[in-house]
Amino acid sequence: ILVDNTGNYLLISATGAKVTAQNTGKVSVLKAKDNVFYNIQTLTAPIDGASAFGSSMNADVSNDVLVISASGADHNLTNPFDSAATTFDSKSTTFYGTVGNSGAVYVFNRYENKYLFAQEITDGSTVAGRGFGSSVFATDEAVVVGAPGNSLEVGSMVVFDKNNEYNNSWNLLRQEEELVDISRFRKIY
Repeated sequence: ILVDNTGNYLLISATGAKVTAQNTGKVSVLKAKDNVFYNIQTLTAPIDGASAFGSSMNADVSNDVLVISASGADHNLTNPFDSAATTFDSKSTTFYGTVGNSGAVYVFNRYENKYLFAQEITDGSTVAGRGFGSSVFATDEAVVVGAPGNSLEVGSMVVFDKNNEYNNSWNLLRQEEELVDISRFRKIY
């Protein structure tokens, strides 16, 4: 549940709600009128393969930005076929591999009391079960995303900043460096 700082909007997520065969989760957007909240919109993952949509939410109301995570989202990675030595139909065929449960965050912008999908942001991780988007925070300048990691890696925090003041796209600004797992070295020596 998320209440914006004005008290006018209430967002309620249902991460396990079955939406399509590929997606789970939805977020209901309610707006206050005469001290009663009315459902004005239901948001679902805009991209297939997004499970647990609504895992975490945050809003920067003054700038009409809403971020919603799907910590169980899958990623499609482009795989070259035969080291790109063989091509098919003028190189228009692309092969993909899927990394499950790596997570994603979706940015929505409010326009005339409705939230519209603006952008999917990821950190490019190819680690299954990473949980990218387990926690999110938004301001007018940055989106901060937490990823607790899986049993084989350490968690991290990723910061995205706005491309520029005229463009509402977000760029990867800072990402924690991979840490060395000392326990693995101790097992060897």
